[in-house]
Amino acid sequence: VHLPNCARPSATPSAWTARAQGLKSSLGPLMVQVASDTVVVVETRTKEGKFSQELQDLLADKLIKKVFCQGRDDIKSLGKALPPVTVSGPYVDLKDMTDLPKNPVPGLAAILSRADPQGARWTKQSIKKRRWYTLQSSEQMLAEPGFVQYAAADAWGTVTAHAILVGRIVSRDVGSSSSKRLRL
Repeated sequence: VHLPNCARPSATPSAWTARAQGLKSSLGPLMVQVASDTVVVVETRTKEGKFSQELQDLLADKLIKKVFCQGRDDIKSLGKALPPVTVSGPYVDLKDMTDLPKNPVPGLAAILSRADPQGARWTKQSIKKRRWYTLQSSEQMLAEPGFVQYAAADAWGTVTAHAILVGRIVSRDVGSSSSKRLRL
């Protein structure tokens, strides 16, 4: 999967989120999701361990803000890809934008719940409950029912949380006002 023309870095000046799945691989992540306010792209590496040049360009672009949620391991894992995927600043981690306790590190649902101006409680699927942590290849991730949607929703939730936290949007109209679930 490659970034479509509408998702190329020059197409939008807004912040992009980046999330990675399958971080335990020695060749970097097995899957990377990126999202802006208007598009979500889920990309898997080639058999040689490479990601598209478009993804590499997006993450290396110093004019585009990259937003992560617990991104230290994502950035470290991207550096293991062949060739290494460089993440150039500016970038921000959502965990540093909230007043939530840093230990344990807050997850995306907790950050969205804290940021939501309507006070909604956000939830998301659990990798542990679905046993998705056992997926060992990009092919398994693509074949696993619901996993690509989970990955895309994860990236969308990250860009949504950032937009709420910086005041760019008041709230996304998803679900009822008392609870919201990250799903695409």
